[in-house]
Amino acid sequence: MQQIVYTGDGDLEVGGAGHLDCVVMKLLENPSVESRKVALHGKNRRNNPKDVTEAKLRRNEYICRWTDDGICVWKWKDKRDILMISSEHGAEFTSVKSGRGTEREKPNIILIKMVNSFKLFDSCSGTKKTLSEFRLEVIGELVSSKEYLSLAKRFPEKFLHFPRYLPFMKESKKRQQKRCRECYKKNLIKKTITYCRDCVDEPGLCMEPCFLMYHGRDP
Repeated sequence: MQQIVYTGDGDLEVGGAGHLDCVVMKLLENPSVESRKVALHGKNRRNNPKDVTEAKLRRNEYICRWTDDGICVWKWKDKRDILMISSEHGAEFTSVKSGRGTEREKPNIILIKMVNSFKLFDSCSGTKKTLSEFRLEVIGELVSSKEYLSLAKRFPEKFLHFPRYLPFMKESKKRQQKRCRECYKKNLIKKTITYCRDCVDEPGLCMEPCFLMYHGRDP
């Protein structure tokens, strides 16, 4: 996999003004990508098929169109519209099972992007994490970005809590466990490796659906 990690203005190889163009051209020096096209994609990109960008979709519906060059432009509706373009992947879906055992269809390209990001992190960061831990941290970073900080003004603090993994036990590869607070309310004794660090007493809570239910949200 060809990759370049941009390290800021001081980057001697691709830093400075126009660094995005420098990164792209550097990657294209590899003969294996010589014939490939590289593009950034957004809703207002020129030549976007209007029947895709303007389509009104219900949740879990999608629409896609192919160009003569084999480029797929497609839009999928989850909680919001997600617009994607790919020269390799079409509108393939993968069945994903939740903690409650229910199955939902998710775009395969999104799962591939998450795994690719994890591989890049694993090879460059020097920090060892599991894919599940990495995914939780990505979620935490996304919801704590500037776009979402205004939530604190509109919702009680409990709505901004996020699940965490309990640490490993000493001299063991197994994680510590806590009794799930929400399961206990239903007279069920269930141990879990996830908890809420943001609550005062740091209760143990199953990832799904107990964490959301405990914080007053629909699973």
